[in-house]
Amino acid sequence: MKTFPKILLLLILISIEGIAQYDCGSFEDCLDFGIAAYQEENYEGAVGYLTNAINKWKRDNGFKEIISAYMYRGNSYLEMDSSKLALRDYSEVLLKFGKHPPAFRMRAKAYDKNGEYDRAINDFTSVIKIENLADDYALRGIVYSKMEKFDAAINDLTKAIEMNPEWVDYYLKRAQIYFLMQKYDEALKDASTAQDLNSIIPDPYTLSATIYLKMGKFDEALKQIDSAINFAPEEAQLYATRGLIYYKLNKSNEAIADLKKAIDMGFDEARQYLKSLYKIDY
Repeated sequence: MKTFPKILLLLILISIEGIAQYDCGSFEDCLDFGIAAYQEENYEGAVGYLTNAINKWKRDNGFKEIISAYMYRGNSYLEMDSSKLALRDYSEVLLKFGKHPPAFRMRAKAYDKNGEYDRAINDFTSVIKIENLADDYALRGIVYSKMEKFDAAINDLTKAIEMNPEWVDYYLKRAQIYFLMQKYDEALKDASTAQDLNSIIPDPYTLSATIYLKMGKFDEALKQIDSAINFAPEEAQLYATRGLIYYKLNKSNEAIADLKKAIDMGFDEARQYLKSLYKIDY
């Protein structure tokens, strides 16, 4: 028996029943209920209320408010993994109300999620021309990296860093791109800068450990992963990574102990490592 995706069933309910279960009176009330539902992560409810708001809107309700209704409904669709419906709402805002930076930005994210990278690049470029924000350069750079246009990605991340040199995520993302380009020294430099900017999060240390592991510098990798575990002892995958480093260092007892610990903490992929490396079922 053929089944329908949950989002389609919701839309059928909305179209057939006139979203009676989300009846909320005035346009303003429906908009308020929809935004509240979105903020509470009740995305189905948000779609229902906001659809009612859109249907009730009249020009004297205000253009800013109807734009909010479309944007929040688009964001709700995106959270529900329905990027095509989100694209429809963001496009509606741009068609009816002109160059609206948040609509360009969110439509770019929806295109990215939908794998339409060229269109995502175009929308990020449009919003950059209007607002010229560091985040948009960084987001466009990430899309370029997915397209394996690494030089363009590096240029955008570098621009983001120049505009906001204190933001750790930009260095981490640029380091990851350098890593993909096999420019390990540059990647390590960015990871080290990220450590200096925020020394108590595990990500810069985990990334440094991965780079050193790829370079065959296992002692350095171990130091970095130890630091990562020190800051995030609840992260099971870190113990699996350290187990692999111990394996490379021919420290079988330590490797097996860490892989078992990762499994006990819920990282099942470590079970495969334990089986393939040491022929141990656990």
